[in-house]
Amino acid sequence: MKIIVLTGKNGCGKTAALHFVHEKLIVSGEKPTCFEHLNGATHRDFCDVVMYRKKKIAVYTTGDTKILVENAMKYGEQKGCFVLICACNTGFAGASEKIEQIRSNPENMVIEKTVGSDLISSFEANCFDGYRVLTALESMIV
Repeated sequence: MKIIVLTGKNGCGKTAALHFVHEKLIVSGEKPTCFEHLNGATHRDFCDVVMYRKKKIAVYTTGDTKILVENAMKYGEQKGCFVLICACNTGFAGASEKIEQIRSNPENMVIEKTVGSDLISSFEANCFDGYRVLTALESMIV
C-alpha cells in the first residue's frame, strides 16, 4: 500500500484539507464504502474508503501520534487499499520518526501543510494542499 501523509502542527488545517480531498474523490469516483466518524460523532475526524479509478483509496484524518498513524496504516491494509491518505501531527513525540519511515519508501509521499497567513487564507491553503494531495494520488495510480 502506498501512503500520502499530510504533515503539520496542531490546528494548521490538515483535517480540513483532507475533507476537501475526500469530497473531490467522491465527486470523481464512487460512493464511499465505510464512512465512520473517529473520536465521536461530533468530531471532524473520519475514516473512509472510496473507489477511485478502480482503486481503493483510504482517507484517515486522525494521525496526531505515531500510534494513530500506525492505526491508519492498519486500517488501509485491512480494507485492501491501494493508497492511504492520512494526516500526521508533527508536534507529537514519535511523529518525526514515523514520517521519516514513510518517506524512506520512494512510493510514498510526504506533504507539508501550508499554513494560512497574511498572504493566503486558511481556506486557500487547505484547498491548495488538497490539490497537492490529489496530484500525488494521480501520480501513484497512473
